[in-house]
Amino acid sequence: MPNTVRTACLAALVPAALFFSDVEVAAQTKGRFTAGPQVSHHFTFSDDLGGETSLGVAFSLTRPKNEDGWGPAFGFGWFATDLSDPIAGRLMVRPLLGGYGYTMVRGKYRLQFAALTGPAFAKIQVRGDDRDAWSSFLGLPVHGVDIKNSWVIRPGARLTYSVHPRVGIFGAAEYELARFTLQVQTDTDRRERRLNADVFTLKTGVSFGLF
Repeated sequence: MPNTVRTACLAALVPAALFFSDVEVAAQTKGRFTAGPQVSHHFTFSDDLGGETSLGVAFSLTRPKNEDGWGPAFGFGWFATDLSDPIAGRLMVRPLLGGYGYTMVRGKYRLQFAALTGPAFAKIQVRGDDRDAWSSFLGLPVHGVDIKNSWVIRPGARLTYSVHPRVGIFGAAEYELARFTLQVQTDTDRRERRLNADVFTLKTGVSFGLF
């Protein structure tokens, strides 16, 4: 297993080992709006895409639950990655997701499961050298590459450990099912090519309850 995968798995799973331990302090309960830094490790399943590690911001607009129960959930999960040889370019995916989930609370620990779905707005950047790679791949001059937006589905789980009523440390694992259609413009026609953009993401970060 690559070192980056091993590190990300450990970072996401270490809090889970303590989830059912005896803890008496309540979970993070303050802050309807929470935000904080997070590190995301994206692992792709297509030969057309490479993996990516990114630094971003995680936030929530729902008051943290302090008891077990169902509730609405939403998410963004924007990410970008490079296309792999023999094609080239930079793919950016920006989903807007909503759904439903279940929360379990054990002392300082909050475990959330959710299934989300929604539209994903995609963009692809293909510059001069990238077009040359496409032209070589197709055997035809390529003038541009575009991508159609699509609908995605994302189940996932998130474990948060509260260090203060307004501060939590979390690890999360998500699988995003995303299939797009590339449109390649040549001298004579516009060709389409399917792109499997499924991604498994491990996240670690800190959330601060702001207000």
